[in-house]
Amino acid sequence: MKLTLEKQVRDDPALRESFFALARQVFGLSFAPWYQAGGWTPRYQPYALARQGEVVANVSVNWMEFEGPTRRHRLAQLGTVMTHPDWRGRGLARRLLETVIDECAPRCEGIYLFANRTVLEFYPKFGFIPWQERQCVLPLRPAPGRTRRLDLGVESDRALLRRLYDRGNPFSAFSMRDNWGLVLFYCGSILADCVFLVEEADAAVIAQQEGERLLCWDVFGGEKFSLPGLLAAVSAPGTKEAALGFAPRPSVPSQGETLDDEDDRLFVLHGRAPFASAALRFPLLSHA
Repeated sequence: MKLTLEKQVRDDPALRESFFALARQVFGLSFAPWYQAGGWTPRYQPYALARQGEVVANVSVNWMEFEGPTRRHRLAQLGTVMTHPDWRGRGLARRLLETVIDECAPRCEGIYLFANRTVLEFYPKFGFIPWQERQCVLPLRPAPGRTRRLDLGVESDRALLRRLYDRGNPFSAFSMRDNWGLVLFYCGSILADCVFLVEEADAAVIAQQEGERLLCWDVFGGEKFSLPGLLAAVSAPGTKEAALGFAPRPSVPSQGETLDDEDDRLFVLHGRAPFASAALRFPLLSHA
């Protein structure tokens, strides 16, 4: 049976539901609530192979905009690479990756992806090379402030977070812009309990407590406050340091440490990286 290449999955009800089902089967992910909340925008474009309306393999392109120190960068991040178990071993992922690379390369400055340990040997076959990221850490002393958790199931809280996101992260040297859909995906699901409003700073802090370390995924707003002050306001007693899920500006006092996570390894398409700094870190909220 001939397979067809489908690029308009979002707006085709049958293909969309089949895509949702395959993502649940392969990754245990539910895309439906994200779609229903309006998070699926044209920035997220699946390239799917289908048979009679059933998606059997997919590679998605996430069109990304990042604000760097001097200008914006347009990149393509690949993700949701999946094949139905009954269709594996037939070269479908290869076929899709080659198509995506050919079509996307002329439209952006670079192509990249994040891979887990099971496929670290796979992506180099297509010209991707591993790229070392660094994580910045700063000392922290908790100082509870007026904070509350935002509930993205509440329309007013969702609008508040959107307003703060549009102001950007004033402490980041490489921040994701104009991608509310991806922020909504994370903050409306796996980070639903990690979104805090620091009221006096008019800032949102997305952070997880990990023992004596606070992992800060991102910060939106709070331009008139210090980053340590914002993080101190949302940290638990006993916190000693904060790890940043983004690359901070030079003005932020911090120390770098090499990231070595084989389940979230950055690969960039050789010759297509618009950045030269080995200290780069893509914001955690930008991973797709």
